[in-house]
Amino acid sequence: MTHQTRVQDVYGAVKLLFYALFRVGLGSIPPATFLTVIVQACVYLRLFSLPWSKPEEACVSVAGVLFKGEWPRIFYGAIEHGDSMHLCYNMVSFMWKGINLEEKMGTVPFFCVICLLTVLTGAFMVGLNYLLGTYVDAIFYERCIIGFSGVIFAIKLLDNVKYPAQTRNIFGVSVSLPSGYAVWLELLFVQLMAGNNCSFIGHLAGVLAGFVYLGVVRPIFDLMWLVLVETPRRAVYYILGRH
Repeated sequence: MTHQTRVQDVYGAVKLLFYALFRVGLGSIPPATFLTVIVQACVYLRLFSLPWSKPEEACVSVAGVLFKGEWPRIFYGAIEHGDSMHLCYNMVSFMWKGINLEEKMGTVPFFCVICLLTVLTGAFMVGLNYLLGTYVDAIFYERCIIGFSGVIFAIKLLDNVKYPAQTRNIFGVSVSLPSGYAVWLELLFVQLMAGNNCSFIGHLAGVLAGFVYLGVVRPIFDLMWLVLVETPRRAVYYILGRH
């Protein structure tokens, strides 16, 4: 991308993002969602110094993460984007889901979930590409992924399963599906529509990360909370109540 093209792309990103923010309404965007959007916009606009200079130095790949030991790429790749449309599409999609989930979960828990899902999604990206590189073609070791869309798919799954609704909106079409099925339909639909312009592995990694969070991580956290916090607190209340 030439300097002039980059300047035009940045200008377009600023216009589109500000339009989306004000269209939604700044006052209606909760803190963690707003912070996530602003940080990724600032990263794309290069408003502060970054540990990488090009997307190729931040993207998530088997070669970068496993072979070179550059583990921070799991975070770097999630908040880096290829162009203004990539950034704006992801941020608008995330805003609507973030507003819905953060209001139900609370700001701090939602922010922690975002961080955890980012790690899980990145880990699955590396794992899936490693398996493909080992058993299909070694080129998958070099396959690099950037963008927040994998995490968005994980968040979408949480929203569908944890807070089920009768219908879900998929690209403007209302569909009635059991909880958790809509995200699979959207995964296939996005791939068919975008083809090679989107990362099926990245999106699939997000869906798998969502399932792992719901089926493994969340139950473990709930058990730890019960054993380490709730049970001692109830015991203290019981003892104090007897006196």
